[in-house]
Amino acid sequence: MNTVQLLGRFAKDPEVREAGEHLIGTFALAVQRTEKLADFIQCQTFDDLTEIVEKYCKKGDLVAVCGSLRTDNWEDEDGERHWRTYVNVSRVDFCRASQKGEGKGDKDEEKQSGTTKKYRRKH
Repeated sequence: MNTVQLLGRFAKDPEVREAGEHLIGTFALAVQRTEKLADFIQCQTFDDLTEIVEKYCKKGDLVAVCGSLRTDNWEDEDGERHWRTYVNVSRVDFCRASQKGEGKGDKDEEKQSGTTKKYRRKH
C-alpha cells in the first residue's frame, strides 16, 4: 500500500512547467511536526490538477493533499547517483479561507464561505 495524506500550508507559490503535452506543478507543503518544527514535503501535480493548484493556491494556503510516494533516481554526467522522493498528488482539498481579499482569482468567495472544495486528478 502506498498512500499519503498530508495537511499543511504552501511554503511558496506553486511552480508550473510544461513537459511535452503535459503540465507539471511542484510545490513544497509545510507540515507541522511539533509546535515549533515543520517538515517541508515536496509535492507534484499533473495536468488538470496542476491548473487548479496554479489558479487557486498561493503561499500560506492550508490544504489537505492525498496521493502516493514516488522516488525518482538518475545518474549525473559525473556518474553520481541521485534520488528524489516526493508526493505524487491525486487530490487537493482547500481547508481554510485566506485572509479576506487575499485569494487568487474567482476562488476568493468560495474560500471565504468556509466550505471545503475537493479536486481530483482525472484519469
